[in-house]
Amino acid sequence: MLATAGTVPVDDDRWAYEVKFDGIRALAYVDSQVRLESRNGNDITVAWPELAGLAPAEPGFVVDGEIVIEQAGRSSFKALAPRMHQRNPVAIGALATSTRADPAGGPALADPAPAARPGHRGAGDVEGTRARRDRVARV
Repeated sequence: MLATAGTVPVDDDRWAYEVKFDGIRALAYVDSQVRLESRNGNDITVAWPELAGLAPAEPGFVVDGEIVIEQAGRSSFKALAPRMHQRNPVAIGALATSTRADPAGGPALADPAPAARPGHRGAGDVEGTRARRDRVARV
């Protein structure tokens, strides 16, 4: 799930570009509730109660994106850091009020089991990525 440095491709029609947000990478599984999972597979839902408003959703979906806190018009990792490992409900409530987090970079919208979809080709599936982005625009 981590980005790596590389050369920018010259064939723009075959590539998609996204903003690099300064946040926490997470998968959001949204149906009757929201479940947030870190890139390490840890359940981090309790630390981000303000994202519960993404649910309910029918049909359910998965967003692969970033949890960000915006300050002065930009995502701020410094503002996000105190929330990352917080598990105390009182502290989480206070932080959620003072430094509200938002989901960002959710163009990778998929069904809960994308590998099982007919025609899914996995990593590098540009057509599938474009279709998912079109679906995000409609949500």
